[in-house]
Amino acid sequence: AGSGGSVALSSGRSISTSSGSLFVGTSDAGSVGVSGEVLLSTGQSTAGHSGHFQLRTGEALQGSGGDVSLMLGGGDKGDGGDVVISAGATTSDIGRGGDVEVRAGSSNHGTGGSVVV
Repeated sequence: AGSGGSVALSSGRSISTSSGSLFVGTSDAGSVGVSGEVLLSTGQSTAGHSGHFQLRTGEALQGSGGDVSLMLGGGDKGDGGDVVISAGATTSDIGRGGDVEVRAGSSNHGTGGSVVV
C-alpha cells in the first residue's frame, strides 16, 4: 500500500503583473442558521510524525512582505470569537510538550518589529 494522493490549490501565475487570488470559505447563512465551518487539518499517524501545517506568505524582492491576519467575528447578541493557540501535548516518558513562540521580525538597517500582547 502506497501513500495517499495530494491536493494542490493554486491561483494563476503572472510574469509581469499580480498573481491571482485564492479564496476558500463558506457562504453567508440564512436568516435562522449559522454559517458553515472551514477546517484545515493534517491527518493522524499511528507509526510516525503527524503532518506539518504551515501558513505563510511569499518573500518580496522590492517591496514589503505579506501579512497574515487572523480575525475573528464579533457578536451582537453573544460573545465575540475566541483565539486559542495550543501547543501539542505528549504522553511520552521522555518527551516534552510543544512550545508556543511569538517572534517579531528583525531589520538589517531599521528598527525590528514589536510583539504586543
